Formats: sequence, C-alpha cells, structure tokens
Amino acid sequence: FFFQAEDGIRDAQESRGLGDVYKRQTLNLACNKIRVLTGLATFFKLERLYLPHNRISSLQHLKALHGDAFSLRLIDFRDNKLSDLNELNILGGLSKLEEVYFHYKGDTNPFCANLPQYYKK
Repeated sequence: FFFQAEDGIRDAQESRGLGDVYKRQTLNLACNKIRVLTGLATFFKLERLYLPHNRISSLQHLKALHGDAFSLRLIDFRDNKLSDLNELNILGGLSKLEEVYFHYKGDTNPFCANLPQYYKK
C-alpha cells in the first residue's frame, strides 16, 4: 500500500518488510502530509483508520472499503482539507462504520465551518 504526500509519493512501491500489514485492525497515519490514500482494498480486518492532521481533500479512495467484507468501524479525519459535503455520501457504503470524526477542539475540515451544529454520529 502507498500514499501520496504533499512533497511527492512515499513508498511508491508496495511496502515490503511490514509483515501482514493488511491484517491490522488499527492503522494510524496521522501527521504525514497525506493527500491521497490508495491501496486499502486488501485491508479486510481494518476496524480503525486514523488520518488526522493530513491534507486529504477527497474521500473517493474509501470506495475500496465498501461492502460487507470489510470491518471498518471508525475513521478519524480531523484537520484535513475536506470541503465538499457531497463526498460524505461515500461513507454510506462503509457497512460497519459507527464513528467518524471531522472536528474536535479546533482540529477541523473546511466543510465544518458551514455546519455550526456539527457533531459526530
């Protein structure tokens, strides 16, 4: 799996030597300047995905985790660059999703500024 950071592509080749990273239940990629996240289609056991303090502007890559075969229950997107409310529809395909964080104590996304009553569900 790899991700594209603001300063280029990190780990452009598939990661090796990380063991069975795709079997992880928790993946924490906080504070990595990530703009695009790809390669999640094999993370069937992933339950918690932490992506705060990055530069993600689209949720399109989460479509790879749609369906009942995936276990994702929590996503933390605090302090990213999400601005299009329509992108939230993508979360509807995450069949086991229970918690999503976009804003907490000032760590926010641009679209949250237009939602004064925002809270997590």
